[in-house]
Amino acid sequence: MKNNNKETELIVLWIKFEKAGYKRTIQGLYHKMVQLGIYKKMPSKAKSLIK
Repeated sequence: MKNNNKETELIVLWIKFEKAGYKRTIQGLYHKMVQLGIYKKMPSKAKSLIK
């Protein structure tokens, strides 16, 4: 689904999946998508503040 809708944010995907019966948390969805390589891991904001 993410490959077809590149502008779709994680929250929008989670809401669509939840309506379709997805029962896990948004963090679980994020970790699974990163693990599968569908969603790119965002750099931490703390590292950019330290520099």
